[in-house]
Amino acid sequence: MGPPKGCVDDLAHLSDLDEQTILKELKDRYDRDIIYTYIGDILVSVNPYKDLNIYGDSIGRKYADIKEFKDQPPHIYALATKTLQNAQRTGANQCLLVSGESGAGKTESSKMLVAQIVRLTNDSGFSNLHQKIVEVNPLLEAFGNAETVMNRNSSRFGKLIELVLSPDGNIAGAKITEHMLEKSRVVNKMAGERTFHIFYCLFAGLSHNEKKRYYLNTPETYRTMEEGYSKKVFRSGLDFQGYEVRMEELRDIFNDVGFSAQEVDLILGLVAGILHLCNIDFVADPEVDQVIIVNEDEIDYASTLLSLQPEDLATVLLSNRAFVRGERIVTLKTVSQACDGRDALAKVLYSRLFSWIVAQINIELDPNVDRRSTRLRTIGILDMAGFENFPVNSLEQLCINTANEQLQNFFNEYIFAWELREYQGEGIKSPKVKFENNREVLDLLLKRPEGIFAILEDECRLQTSTDQSYVDKLDQCLGKHSNYKKSKAREPVFTVSHFAGLVKYNVEGVIEKNRETLSPNFTSLMENSQNMLIAKMFSIQVTESGRFDPQAPLKGDHSWSAPEWSLPHRPDFGPGDSLSRQVGRRLKERASRERQQQMTGPPKNTTSAHFRISLSELVEKLTSSEPHFVRCLKPNTNQSPDNFDSKLILSQLRSTGVMETTRIRKQGFPTRLPHHIFVERYKFLGFPATAVIEPSFMKNACLRILKATDIRDCELGNTKVFLRYWQTDKLNLSLDMMVEELVVLQSVIRRYVARRRFLSIRKQNQRDQEMLAGFGDFLSRENSKVYHMMVSSDDHDKLNYQTQVEEAERREREMEVARRREREFREVPPIPHVSSLEFSGFYDHIDEDYNSPSPDYYNGTPSHHQPDNHVQFQGRHIPEVQGQRGQRESSGFLYQNHLNQLLQKWGNLDPDIWCKILYMEYDRPVAKFYILDREVKIDMSYEEFDGERIGLGVFRNSRRDTVTEEYRSYIGKGLKLRRDDDGGILATRLGKNDIVVKDWYDPANHCFSGDVLTHNGHLPFGEPVKVFDMEELKSQMAIKLKQGCYNEHISLLQHQSIVGISFVKDEKDITATPCWLLVINVTALARLKDPTVKNQVQQKLAEMTVLQKEEALEEEKRRERG
Repeated sequence: MGPPKGCVDDLAHLSDLDEQTILKELKDRYDRDIIYTYIGDILVSVNPYKDLNIYGDSIGRKYADIKEFKDQPPHIYALATKTLQNAQRTGANQCLLVSGESGAGKTESSKMLVAQIVRLTNDSGFSNLHQKIVEVNPLLEAFGNAETVMNRNSSRFGKLIELVLSPDGNIAGAKITEHMLEKSRVVNKMAGERTFHIFYCLFAGLSHNEKKRYYLNTPETYRTMEEGYSKKVFRSGLDFQGYEVRMEELRDIFNDVGFSAQEVDLILGLVAGILHLCNIDFVADPEVDQVIIVNEDEIDYASTLLSLQPEDLATVLLSNRAFVRGERIVTLKTVSQACDGRDALAKVLYSRLFSWIVAQINIELDPNVDRRSTRLRTIGILDMAGFENFPVNSLEQLCINTANEQLQNFFNEYIFAWELREYQGEGIKSPKVKFENNREVLDLLLKRPEGIFAILEDECRLQTSTDQSYVDKLDQCLGKHSNYKKSKAREPVFTVSHFAGLVKYNVEGVIEKNRETLSPNFTSLMENSQNMLIAKMFSIQVTESGRFDPQAPLKGDHSWSAPEWSLPHRPDFGPGDSLSRQVGRRLKERASRERQQQMTGPPKNTTSAHFRISLSELVEKLTSSEPHFVRCLKPNTNQSPDNFDSKLILSQLRSTGVMETTRIRKQGFPTRLPHHIFVERYKFLGFPATAVIEPSFMKNACLRILKATDIRDCELGNTKVFLRYWQTDKLNLSLDMMVEELVVLQSVIRRYVARRRFLSIRKQNQRDQEMLAGFGDFLSRENSKVYHMMVSSDDHDKLNYQTQVEEAERREREMEVARRREREFREVPPIPHVSSLEFSGFYDHIDEDYNSPSPDYYNGTPSHHQPDNHVQFQGRHIPEVQGQRGQRESSGFLYQNHLNQLLQKWGNLDPDIWCKILYMEYDRPVAKFYILDREVKIDMSYEEFDGERIGLGVFRNSRRDTVTEEYRSYIGKGLKLRRDDDGGILATRLGKNDIVVKDWYDPANHCFSGDVLTHNGHLPFGEPVKVFDMEELKSQMAIKLKQGCYNEHISLLQHQSIVGISFVKDEKDITATPCWLLVINVTALARLKDPTVKNQVQQKLAEMTVLQKEEALEEEKRRERG
């Protein structure tokens, strides 16, 4: 005996799967206000047309932690929760497809899905972002939804909301993609229907002063909104009040989502401008043989709100202008052409305004994560207009029904065709299920070159095409198609057999409606509007799908000024004269002067082409995601509660494939995982955590996991594991239970480790206290001895210090005398930064270079040398120097000291070394490097030196102070040094913080390029600067050769081979510079020793001397002749 009627939550569990059993089950549940039912993992929703107390935060929290669908009654919150869990667990993109006929509740279901996912991720700290995502729907509905004969809040566009999940599984942002907006509703609607909600909100929600600001009259006076037969636009006080409340909500939503008050003013002004534009009427005036505007006040209102000149707007409405073969051609429009141009402009204005609003919303919801991350996932929720079959169906219904046909095909392919093909490929026995494949209907609609849309686009390219010629061509090409039925009478209609039934389409006016008749004149006019919002919307590139280019700079700087919406000064016209008559006369005069030529040519874009491309992009996104389906059913056509029309429901069950879906979900395997992914996901259920599974053992490993979890009645294919929908829930539940047990085990182990550590620390603390107490006892017993010992040690230290200071001062005096004698002998002016040794103590850099804990790095390998007590450098004897460290010393002595060390090792250096780099902190070297590769990067990374990159983060300094530590943290990406072809050195700043060339203000004693001086020593970001110029060195060599003291002054030239580069902050005194680089150009030192280079310089110097003498002789001759 089975369960009672109406108590089966999953129709796939029914023993009898005939139509009547499923229908009765749905009816019994609907009568008990149970509107949700599962078909395996597919959710069926029947619209109740009344409020049910089954939504809200408290209900949503009940579904927050479900492991299996059976844990709670069927609900749309459950599907949202499972989708989120699936994205977090698998890392794959997810998509929720909400489908059904118009009025079945798709829009409300989409909002519930978004609300539940946002609710479950609201702990991430982005509360403001979550609020914006929830409030986006009412804003989009105001501009994109309208009332139809079947639905009071019908979506007139396709909306794909993509929730972006961060790597930790929380919502980091969102993106909205709009598809196929029914923009023709702005200028044309069927009887009993309404245009978009925002127009009604203007009249119900604006104050009297605001209406006056936008020049609004009563709503009945506007062609876009009039109901006909003198009916009131607002059918009742309750109807008016509903739109009034909606407008108040819109004001709050605009503010919450991120629109400024100025932007809202511009948006509302543009909507009002579209109303006035659509109200412009044209009539042919036989007296002047031209078209004139009847109500020119509307021209004033529209041009003012659109920030245009009335004459310019009237000109483009009444005429066409173009350049043909270099000639400007002017043609006057007929009444129908003027009306078409007016309507085309209104439609494009509204469409681009809608796209701009969506783009601004996307900017506000932009994900706060790195877009390049491969760990980002998305959950897409698709809501679009459902299948429609009205008394009169036109191009709009053809597009909407084609989109639904495409979604039904996607459903069929995913549920039936793909699944059955995969069963066969994997060697699995397929269940015997028949389903209706609508591929033939899609080919009829979209196939090229002989589909309904393809033929429509071909006809639009011909100027002679009519609606009847279009139908005739359809009948000729498609008359024998099984899903196409032509009209028996000669009238512009045809019938298509859709998946949801037969629909008759009336194509009267379709050719003109499909053409994008907005001429370049309109576009140029709008691009030059004084309203920067309008100008931007018409200047931004539009994609083939009719939307704004996503790469275009849509975010305004809000620097535009709101237009002064006051009527323009209108000159007084004489009797029988008007603005349009004056414009017409000027156009006729211009046309008479220019050769009249009828403009022909196919339109570049059509509504159907935009629709096809947009639909293709949508399907591509859906195909790349893992889909979940919500099938919405409409219980009756009257939208009345507690009214279950079994015949209507059965028709929807048949057309949407619900019957076949129930069977295949009962017999089939909706979850198919490759062997390696199955093992990777569920390995812990059958193997130890440390087990390594070879690829050849994957199939056996899958079998072992299935046995360990007691999963039966599944199939193991050649490359995949096939699971029934409930078996996946069981595996996930087992995995979650094991994870919970592991967490408990880890907590026990952590507690054990922490306790051991605590006991060890406590024991050590007790020992320290005992030792401290013993030391105190010792001091109390031997206090006099300890005191005398400390006094004696202090006296010894003071004597030793005084001796060292005196010795250092004596050596300094001797060296100063030697240097002064040398300068006097050679008659060379002193070099300030070399000779001004203003310090009281010495620091033995030579000894430190060898015995420093920081090794030299030679092509990535540390090399150790034994110290020498003396260094011979260019005939000068430098003795070992001992002194107090930390004393102030000159940069000249520091540079010379490190240069001495390099020259001492000269014979052992690799010939490919082009520079030596020392990383310095104040006056102390921390690390030294010999560079062989052509370029090297120096940054704050923690990578070991590999010859191409120096990571300063790995080097420690026991004497590093907090100031240096702070400055090191700002080094970041640092800089790059590169050897030029002539031996110069180029430096490029890669980080955002400052890098300065030391001593840039003293170019006479360095070999800087002019760029160093141009930038005042500061390296610009990303731009290479030559910090050592080899030509400058050769110039210095030439000067010394000319003076005849090259050999005597070569030490000064060698000194100029050194460059200092400071990170973040530079000081004149090296002892005040926290972190910097000392770079010695080894190539430059080699050039100084190379006799070939010396000869080249001498030769160049000789040539210059000869040239100077010749010029002097020429000058002397000119003076003599003069």
